[in-house]
Amino acid sequence: ARTLIYNNSGGRKKRTINRKLRFLDGLLRNADVVHLQEVKGNEEDVYQLLGRRYDASFALIYSPSPNIKTGGVLTMIRRTLFEDEHLSLSSTVPQGFEGRALLTAIQGDNTQVLFMQIHNFGLSSDKTRTLLDWIEGFRDEAQQQPWRSTMFVSGDFNFSAEGEFIQYITNNSLNKEHDEVMHGRLWHRTFRGMTELHQPLPTRFGRDGVSMSFSRIDRHYTTQPTRTIEESETTTDS
Repeated sequence: ARTLIYNNSGGRKKRTINRKLRFLDGLLRNADVVHLQEVKGNEEDVYQLLGRRYDASFALIYSPSPNIKTGGVLTMIRRTLFEDEHLSLSSTVPQGFEGRALLTAIQGDNTQVLFMQIHNFGLSSDKTRTLLDWIEGFRDEAQQQPWRSTMFVSGDFNFSAEGEFIQYITNNSLNKEHDEVMHGRLWHRTFRGMTELHQPLPTRFGRDGVSMSFSRIDRHYTTQPTRTIEESETTTDS
């Protein structure tokens, strides 16, 4: 739902917003948790646009960017997942990553499910390491106590998975290129200890004057081992 509130030039187009809301309606019919990025608006904008439409069925947890016309990450969680006297819903935003990272937790007396979303874009080396330290803290806790804690990490990571390529179509020919994204190795190290909830289709399409590219830079990971996932009915979509 990129540029849901404001477009790239800072304006708002009602027709574009309505088209994106119809798409979001379709997602929410079959999903329990939906992450939106680059929402581009303040909290009042988000709740005025989405609150009346979805608040009865979904909790909206939003982290705006300091500049409301850039960034902004929103998690929507179906209320039936946590509206129980033994469950609670909470959220955390790491300091300095407002509008870029958001952790939402459903917690019971002795268990918790963590939903983390990341928009990895334009981070310095120091900020990348700080963010990865934050992610790895929750990851390690969940992996050490898998019976108590499960974490899902979803995001626009802006680089391909290990062993994959960005694919380009130029003049009707297909080419593959490694995307040597800054700090990619650091991210790969973090994700090696997790399981990707794999889906094979491209999640991003780009176009310039002479070529079109497609890649899987939007992905989902979990701390649960593969054997556990195969026994469940969890599905993901990007």
